This record gives sequence, structure tokens and C-alpha cells, in this order.
Amino acid sequence: MIPAHEVAAGVLARLRATGRTVHDLVAPVGTPAPYAVLEYPPGPTTSDGDLDDPESDLAWRCRIRCIGADSTAPATIDGAREQAQRLAHQMKAAVLDRGTLISGTTWTVAAREHLAHGGTDHSGPIVNVVDDFDLWIVPV
Repeated sequence: MIPAHEVAAGVLARLRATGRTVHDLVAPVGTPAPYAVLEYPPGPTTSDGDLDDPESDLAWRCRIRCIGADSTAPATIDGAREQAQRLAHQMKAAVLDRGTLISGTTWTVAAREHLAHGGTDHSGPIVNVVDDFDLWIVPV
């Protein structure tokens, strides 16, 4: 079986290689924006192989939430939105870049798909952008 926790670690490493701040599941209170969080959307997030061969592959779903906050005075929603959208674009490019491997000792990502863009949402001066991805992992 392909270990899903190793895939998560590989994706985190790829996202962090951009030089941006990326957290796993939750950002610590007080984290300065902009930053990203690797999350898992509601519903099933993994599917192992098929009935014939459950070791054959792993479909792995993740969500990347990008947070922006304008720190200028007076803060504007435009500055926060630009931060979040710019970071979301960087994270999307990092996940979908097939020129850079995401792999472990026993597995590699064979295909990547951007599933959905959850839009841009804001609460006061904080803006977040959400994107969902599917990765297909195969043994090496």
C-alpha cells in the first residue's frame, strides 16, 4: 500500500520549496500573512488501487488554502486579495509543474489535476483562496 502520509509530506516539501510559508492542516495563531495551508476537503480523500490489485495506485485529494491580509494602514481588501491570489497561483504552479517530481522511496506522482477553485472569500481584512487537487500516485 502506498502510504498517504508520505504523499502529504512530499506535497508539503514541494510547496515549501517555493520559499513561501506553508502549514500542514492548520496555521498557528499569529502566523503573518501571506501563508498557505495544506488541507483535506470533506469526503473521501484517498482511494487505493482497484479490487484486483489494491497496491496498484493511490488517488489522493488535497486542498490548498491561501491566506492574504493587507498590513498597510489603512488596510484594504484589494491588497489582501492580491496577496492571496498571487500565493494561490504560486501554489497551483508548484503542484501542477510536471517538471518537478513529487515522489518518495516507493512511489511517485504519475498525474496531477486541478479539480476546483473555491473562489475568493474574505472576513474583514483577511482573504482566503481555496483550490482542490487530485494526484495519482503509483509505485516505483
